[in-house]
Amino acid sequence: MTAKTNHNTKSPRKPLTRHRNNSNGGADTGAKNRPMESSKEESSTFFVSIKNEHKYMTMLIQLLEEQLELLEDKKAADFNLMYDIMHYLDHFPDQFHHPKEDLMLSLVVKRDPSMKKAVRQIEKEHAQLRAQGKKAFNALKSAIGDYSTTKKQKIASLCNDYVASLKTHMHKEEKDILPYAKDLLDINDWQEIATQFAPVKDPLFGPKVQEPYNKLYDQIKDRFDKAAEEVTLVEFIGISAIMESIEPLSNGFEEIGTIIKEKSKEAYKKNVRCYKTLLRAQTRDRSDYIVLPVNCALDTLDCFVEGLAGISSVLRKTKDEV
Repeated sequence: MTAKTNHNTKSPRKPLTRHRNNSNGGADTGAKNRPMESSKEESSTFFVSIKNEHKYMTMLIQLLEEQLELLEDKKAADFNLMYDIMHYLDHFPDQFHHPKEDLMLSLVVKRDPSMKKAVRQIEKEHAQLRAQGKKAFNALKSAIGDYSTTKKQKIASLCNDYVASLKTHMHKEEKDILPYAKDLLDINDWQEIATQFAPVKDPLFGPKVQEPYNKLYDQIKDRFDKAAEEVTLVEFIGISAIMESIEPLSNGFEEIGTIIKEKSKEAYKKNVRCYKTLLRAQTRDRSDYIVLPVNCALDTLDCFVEGLAGISSVLRKTKDEV
């Protein structure tokens, strides 16, 4: 049985509780002190999708920034790659990711009116990002076959503005908005979001890459392949060069060790938390015994991917220093 809560309060409400009967047939007097895990389980799928989409956008931003650096250095940039990146950012996140967040934010304001100003700012940024992304994409689209100096400058300016805005915006959401929403909203809110937003297959990072993004997918795949190749530094550096480069190599390996340790610890904690949640829930719904372990596996995969990205960055920096 789900306890009712006052929806008009301004402070974040406490998690709902699961009531059980005691041996005397009465209500369990300690039930109100035990948080019901259903709300968090309902929210986990939504938050996994939001965070994954942020990671995907960050990855594409990094690829885009590399091309913008080439433009700044007056070197040959891959405009086809830039076009594909902005095509995705204009057609998927701006049309599916941000509207999904907007619905969540409207429920946050409904539960806590004091968040209205902060939420309105986020919604305003969503609109600005849509406009900026559309301008950058249209600039790339109109320049196809005619990349004059003027058009290159316009593309660089619009893309740089968009990248800066998107990075700042995602950082704000990850740091402040999303954690607060996760604690504030209840199972009914998450069910409403799930009802209005059926899962959408990501055309680039989904189970099947759609035609417009095949080349972009190959670029991302090559990026991970190169990160793996960088592990074999010894193969293309002479032994004398290695001897001269002991310090940067040592520092790099130390950083990699730290990343592996931290990510392993993070994955372990998430696994423990996941299974404790399952044990505490005492649910009879068999699907719970599938959903929680799957979410746990996804969290572990996130830690692994983040660790690889960190290691790749350290290896790239170490190689430059060597």
